[in-house]
Amino acid sequence: MIWALSLLLGIVVILAVIAANGYFVAQEFAYMAVDRSRLAPKLVIAPRSVHWPSPAVPRSCCRAPSSASP
Repeated sequence: MIWALSLLLGIVVILAVIAANGYFVAQEFAYMAVDRSRLAPKLVIAPRSVHWPSPAVPRSCCRAPSSASP
């Protein structure tokens, strides 16, 4: 009986870690997909509690350059 509870607890912990990892990956995708040019006008009229996205967003290696030539 003890081993069954231990196994169940282990499975619950693993699922919690996977869920937390999924949340942080989704957050990272959201930061990468943000269009800063669409945020700028909203930021002007936004309250002070809204902060500009991280400065690392435009320097990311995963974003395509806006003036890429073919």
